[in-house]
Amino acid sequence: MTLPICTWNPLRASYSFQDAESDAYAVQHNGGAPAYRKGFDENSITMPVVWRLQGSDINAFFAFYVTDTGRGASPFEIDLILDDPFNVTTHKAYFLPDSMQIKWQSDDIMTVSATLEVKPNEYDVEAGLDMVGAYNEFGPGWRTAFLPVEDDFNTLVNVDIPAAFPPPDAWIREGDL
Repeated sequence: MTLPICTWNPLRASYSFQDAESDAYAVQHNGGAPAYRKGFDENSITMPVVWRLQGSDINAFFAFYVTDTGRGASPFEIDLILDDPFNVTTHKAYFLPDSMQIKWQSDDIMTVSATLEVKPNEYDVEAGLDMVGAYNEFGPGWRTAFLPVEDDFNTLVNVDIPAAFPPPDAWIREGDL
């Protein structure tokens, strides 16, 4: 089943979130700080969001809320900056009951807030470990540490290899025409 898509992106500065609540256990050890273990499977987070709507978007947004999500009872997909601080990713979400509020209205502009329950995307542990290792090795400039290798590869593919082969029109011999 394909979920409906919320095409209205909330204002990025309007939302914040706290890590998903889960079963966290602490065990006190003799002579030291407690050890914690936290599970991440199937947890969701709640986050307040705000939309600034204008003109016909106001009616369309409320129609989406009432019909596509059943006033928050059904899930939908929404694009948020949540898992990756540099990229927008799509998430499954619900409107929390009774959280939809009109915060401000003037002429044909309206500010609407709601609280969403959002399912974070699966975290790529291998990529996270690679990032930590690269940061520890190269420091704050770790993202640019590999650019010379990439530049060398681009030169090889786009300059060196094409120069090693004659252009296609050189493949035709005079007697073949």
